Amino acid sequence: MENRCMKFYHPEKKNGTLNRICHEDVCRCAEENCSYQRKQGTEENRKTV
Repeated sequence: MENRCMKFYHPEKKNGTLNRICHEDVCRCAEENCSYQRKQGTEENRKTV
């Protein structure tokens, strides 16, 4: 299986990169509106409603 990586860029930042939190070789999005956090927040809302 081929491993693929995607990079996303912030349209309003001068350097264009998204903020990340990294530990060793694993990074997560640290932006308030990144898709992972939105998805996780939606799942949490479903659990509490």
